[in-house]
Formats: sequence, structure tokens, C-alpha cells
Amino acid sequence: MSAYCAEIDVEGLTGKLYGSSSKPTTTNITSWISSISNKADVALYSAGISTPVVVGTSPVSYDVLKYLVAIKVAAMAEKSVLVGQTENAMPKRVIDWEKEWDDFLRDITGFNEDGEYVGRKMILPDVTKRSGSAFVPSSPSVEDGEDKTWEFIRGEEH
Repeated sequence: MSAYCAEIDVEGLTGKLYGSSSKPTTTNITSWISSISNKADVALYSAGISTPVVVGTSPVSYDVLKYLVAIKVAAMAEKSVLVGQTENAMPKRVIDWEKEWDDFLRDITGFNEDGEYVGRKMILPDVTKRSGSAFVPSSPSVEDGEDKTWEFIRGEEH
């Protein structure tokens, strides 16, 4: 598994510098980056995408993942300082970062936070498909207000 962002990316979002005595610490930030990058890889793998996504072969997708991992870790960093705060007391940017990460997981895997399949909505344009899975373009259509431009077909379900 790889790290899709670096501490400096998180610092750029939060406007804070992390060190050995900061809250959170550099160790916390790097650990969270690793953990969230791993979660992104699991989501991508479950969607039929070879992981890790690397900048050399998939620069567009890598940049998307770099941003998404950075905002999730930035939200975790901000929330760690605000322990005990209610959701209403959270800064809007933290709430927005959390929502954007959750939307990514839902859109790439097709499953919402309750485990219900809601359909895939995100396609990363330059990733390598895993053997046995494919992204198959279908003719563009809209059913019940949902864009059906791409179908996800896994394994034998052709």
C-alpha cells in the first residue's frame, strides 16, 4: 500500500505545522495518512481497480487520491483538537472534508455508509483495471434521474 499524500499536504489544508509536540503530532499525521491511503486502496480494489495508483502511470487519478486522502487526514487532525465538540461546533470546512471523503467512498464503491448498494458514480479515467473486472461504457441514458453512462461489471456478470 502507498501513501497518497504527505504531511505537507495536510499542513497546507489546515494551516498548521505538525511536530513531535504538536497536537496532533507528526507521528499521528503520518499514521493517519497511511491508514486512509490503505482505506482508499481497499475501496479502489473492491471497485476493480489495480492498486496502488501511481503518479507515473495514472497522474490524474493520483492527484484526485492525493487530495481526497489529504482532506480526510486534515479533518481527522482538526477533529483531534476539537475532541468533545458537537457536530454543530465543528468548522464547516471539516464537515465538508468529511462529506467529500464519504462521497468518494460511496461513489467509487457504489455502497453508502449503511451498506446499501446505490450505484457507482465515480470513474477514475487513467487507472488500470484489475483482472476479472471491467468498466464498460454503455450508451448514455438517465433512469430515475440517475446517470447510467457507465456500468460496472465484475467477474462473470457479463
